[in-house]
Amino acid sequence: MRRGHKVRVLTSTHLEPGVRARQAGVSRSLHLVNPSNQFEKKTSLGHLYSCQKNNHFLLEAISKDFYPDVIILWNLIGVPRSILWSAISSGIPCVIAIHDTWLIQQLNNDAWTNWWKNPLPTKQAIIRSFLKLSGLSHLIKKRYPIESLKKLVPALSFFCSRDLQQMIHKRGFAFARGEVIPHCVSTREIAIKRFRSNKLYRLLIIDPVDKDHDPLTAIKAILKLRDAGHNRFSLDIFGNGERSYKNQLQSFIHKHRLEASVRIGNIPSVNLPMLFLSYDILLYTAKKAAPFPDSIIKAMAAKLPVISTPDGSCRDLIRDGENSLSFHRENPSELSDCILKIAHDPDLVERLTYTAHRDFRMKYSVESVTSKIENILHAARRRARFL
Repeated sequence: MRRGHKVRVLTSTHLEPGVRARQAGVSRSLHLVNPSNQFEKKTSLGHLYSCQKNNHFLLEAISKDFYPDVIILWNLIGVPRSILWSAISSGIPCVIAIHDTWLIQQLNNDAWTNWWKNPLPTKQAIIRSFLKLSGLSHLIKKRYPIESLKKLVPALSFFCSRDLQQMIHKRGFAFARGEVIPHCVSTREIAIKRFRSNKLYRLLIIDPVDKDHDPLTAIKAILKLRDAGHNRFSLDIFGNGERSYKNQLQSFIHKHRLEASVRIGNIPSVNLPMLFLSYDILLYTAKKAAPFPDSIIKAMAAKLPVISTPDGSCRDLIRDGENSLSFHRENPSELSDCILKIAHDPDLVERLTYTAHRDFRMKYSVESVTSKIENILHAARRRARFL
């Protein structure tokens, strides 16, 4: 908007904690459908049809009132996917932004599509049979399509990482050859670490607490450090996760008497930009590739040294020995060696953080990423003129 563009956002009525309900240019009116239980009353034909009617009306109304040059489609989990088809067939250039796995999740978890294709309770099955015999189903599905998203052909698309792009390509989507534009971090979100102690003992993980992100490997690395006589290291793990898995971690911590060294908690909601100032090293231990590890970018922005697994989208971000150190996943011995290497080599820390912060400014700052997205939107508009 600061670059002179007018922006309107059409999103759902769902609100995350801490998000303002009213924002200029944001319409919170799309209806969501929970795909987890297809046979509840909420996913009856009447409810699903009502959601479709509401969402398509809103898209058409905002298109006629605002008449956008480009529509960006992003993260429509819970919104019946027919709205994607309506947007692309509207005649307005559409760009699909893939920043996570929402498109893959929509393949099998679309309540509207499942109502027409999957087994139903008796009453719903009778209604569906009547609609098919009467020919009404053809009219309804023409208005609110159930075609596979793999056939979507938007003007252009972009992905937050090469790893996610390859995942989409392997799934057979027709538009999987777009550009890679990463997530961005505003310098307003992160306080930069200006002064650094010569003793780097405070370790941080800030990611979902689950088996895929594997904080247990970091806890085992702390145990190895302690058994080797390095008792001053501490690890704070912040993130949401299932209570059962957190209890497993707490049991391991208690069994090995690590209560004084390891703490598990939720992400602090107060003064989050200052969080990185309280730590010396960020650890990223995921054993399953994530679409994009935002915590690494935030650490790079804050000039906090990073130790990470090199898999998945991390390949786009880290270069071992240049802007970070890397270790093989599920290998606490390698991780503990990396921790000691950083803790005992201030020159290495300065070199890693300088390069990482330079990478952040060039590739992951708001200014850099905005320019790339802006170019994509201009290209989509130019392309539409020649079709």
